[in-house]
Amino acid sequence: MSQAQAESVIRNIICELVQRCASHGNEVSETLAAFMIKAVVLDPRNGFDVDRTLTPHDVQKLTEICLQRLTERCSPFLDTVKMQVYFDLNYTTRSKYISNDLCSLYISISSTELFNEVCLLTLMLMKIENCAVQRSL
Repeated sequence: MSQAQAESVIRNIICELVQRCASHGNEVSETLAAFMIKAVVLDPRNGFDVDRTLTPHDVQKLTEICLQRLTERCSPFLDTVKMQVYFDLNYTTRSKYISNDLCSLYISISSTELFNEVCLLTLMLMKIENCAVQRSL
């Protein structure tokens, strides 16, 4: 099976899971469905071999296991997968965080420098005006 075919099969499984979960009254994102598929396939207790092409029976078994896990109530496993999805979607790499922090710092410093220049110019203008007033007296 080619890479494109494998991706197509997985995409179909994801769409089917989202639809079947919705029919059970559970809203499931495609990302959560994809994470669940990955977790189920990588769990050796489920008997999937990642080096072997999925048969139609494997696809059916995978879909049923994922559907069962995604529709469970009070499931620590499902809660853990949801947290992994949240973390994955919201995680900022260290370099990106530092880059954003440095950018904010630069903007802050630039704003401070601008403020200082405005204050300095204002003081200079006040001195000039003050000198002019003193001369007129």
